[in-house]
Amino acid sequence: MLALYTSDLHGEPDLYRQLYALLDAHRPDLVLLGGDICPTRFGPDGPPLQRKFLETLLERFDEYGARGVRFYFIFGNADCRANWDWLASQERPHAVPVHGRVVDVGEGISIAGYSCVPITPLALKDWEKRDLADTGGEQWQGLITFDGGVRRVDLRDAGPHESLEADFEALASRLEGRRPICLFHSPPSNTRLDCIGPGRHVGSHAAREFILRVKPPLALHGHIHESPHHSGAYFDYLEGSLCVNPGQSLGGELHAVLFDPRDPGNTMRHNRFSTGAPPGGRP
Repeated sequence: MLALYTSDLHGEPDLYRQLYALLDAHRPDLVLLGGDICPTRFGPDGPPLQRKFLETLLERFDEYGARGVRFYFIFGNADCRANWDWLASQERPHAVPVHGRVVDVGEGISIAGYSCVPITPLALKDWEKRDLADTGGEQWQGLITFDGGVRRVDLRDAGPHESLEADFEALASRLEGRRPICLFHSPPSNTRLDCIGPGRHVGSHAAREFILRVKPPLALHGHIHESPHHSGAYFDYLEGSLCVNPGQSLGGELHAVLFDPRDPGNTMRHNRFSTGAPPGGRP
């Protein structure tokens, strides 16, 4: 079995062209998309613009689905939540939204998905929530989208149940003894995957605690495009769990990883980096 993972394409036509070229070249069984899949657009025109993009994207999923490729995906903090319920209603066997779910994909493998991230300095707050701790540079006020448009919010007004910690607790309750591949937009805190600069970590403390508790064989992340550049690595380990953020280069070469989900530690390869793969399942 072969899987391909990438994240943070932000609707860029050239990145999607490169993705489809990789699919044609390697013919993976599974494609996992880690969020921020739509063109970035905040404000009232964001949801309809992104809806049109998603309609076209589903058509491409259908084309590859006819060839036996299955897509599993989440949204990211730049994707308008106003479109999520509609997108979930369009689920096909080969196009499966997994935010807040644990989905079996065969051969004893399951995927647990989660889209939300800790509070950021950005304006769109659809997928942002309080983490276990503030990470620096937070902007609590912003916009959320819904079917009728957008409205302003202040996330400091959210109750304690509106947190990444609470959501990960709910997700853990759905595992039923499984140790799934995790598909989380935010990387875990204080790793080589969440660096926005030397010594500056902005990942999720709640995601880190979930991974340490559940001990998944693999956790796939995105969100912090530049982290591999700053840390020098696209992978890290949390007590045996392989965690990966391939990074992304908007306007440049696509960053993605290919691996066998039955043995990710020994098969993980980045499409751009010839060295630095996790040898023998260890860093």
